[in-house]
Amino acid sequence: MPPLSIYVHIPFCRRKCPYCSFTSGFKPSESSIRLYIEALCSEIDLFKKLHGSSDPVQSVYIGGGTPSLLPEAGLKILLDKLKSEFLLLNLENTIEANPEDITPEIAAFWKGNGINRVSLGFQSMEDNVLKLLGRCNEVLSNILAIETLRKAGFDNISIDLIACVRGENAVKNIRSVLDFNPAHISVYQLSIEDKTRLFADAASGKYRPLSDAVSLDHYRMIRHALWAAGYIHYEISNFALKEKYLSIHNMNYWNGGRYLGFGAGASGYFEGIRWTNTASLKNYPLIISSGRLPRDFSEVIDKETAAREFIMLGLRKSAGIKEESFDALVNRIPLSLARFLKRENGHVCLTERGFEVSNRVITELWELIK
Repeated sequence: MPPLSIYVHIPFCRRKCPYCSFTSGFKPSESSIRLYIEALCSEIDLFKKLHGSSDPVQSVYIGGGTPSLLPEAGLKILLDKLKSEFLLLNLENTIEANPEDITPEIAAFWKGNGINRVSLGFQSMEDNVLKLLGRCNEVLSNILAIETLRKAGFDNISIDLIACVRGENAVKNIRSVLDFNPAHISVYQLSIEDKTRLFADAASGKYRPLSDAVSLDHYRMIRHALWAAGYIHYEISNFALKEKYLSIHNMNYWNGGRYLGFGAGASGYFEGIRWTNTASLKNYPLIISSGRLPRDFSEVIDKETAAREFIMLGLRKSAGIKEESFDALVNRIPLSLARFLKRENGHVCLTERGFEVSNRVITELWELIK
């Protein structure tokens, strides 16, 4: 049986970041958080009633939004519910956090209640870039956050960065992060998503995105700096200091594993069905109280969709896809496409240049599925 993970979505934020297209930005209050936690627990109860899964859970990921805004009492209710309803193996239990939320008290509470990995949203180590991104944190709060987490006993800390932002110094930024020698680094290119404030700013000319060529240069500089520092580039956007720090939860996604999604806007994949919950914070508890799971969308994954996703997710990993599995799915590859692929250690994977044009390579491979 494929591994099982749990994702829990917390949609509250102090303010909505201009680049964010996730279900987030809802203003936190004592009552709104309390009602949301109650609805989350009810959704878990309803899922268990309908599906009764007793499979062990290898990882829990509490994402957002800003989960670090949750008060200790609310988070404890959620964690206790997960512990009571699922067999948690505690291999990796992650919470996403904004640096400005980290205090010695909250770090100690997380550590004492089963959280063993923190995904820390630095986004940048340049104050001018953080201001442009609409972030609440500053370079100083980034530094204090990682120091506080380490004093609390956390060694598995992942730092999130947003790259390819106009005005950034890519080399200076990544070197500032490397000064901390974090266990894990995720680097995501700034994406201009529809219906975000950044999209409107780009359309009006208020913000000018970097060209593809300049963005590629930034990506290359960052990647080479991380390689030189000894990081394992195990997925397009992810780097680990050691093998033991590869994200168990995200690897489950990329390996096509099963995951349960709870919360407004959360997605799941279980028993061959993929779903996405309603993104409406108003409708989410109402649907659950009516005795229905809060699905906004669900689909049975057919053979062709499964094949496409297997290729897309598998090639995101540096290790790639086993040769026999790849060859069973894909017809003969033309030379124009073959130059972006290599066969290594019994696997088919992207070349260095292939990583840089991965979307194009994957799309073309989809057309070759048998």
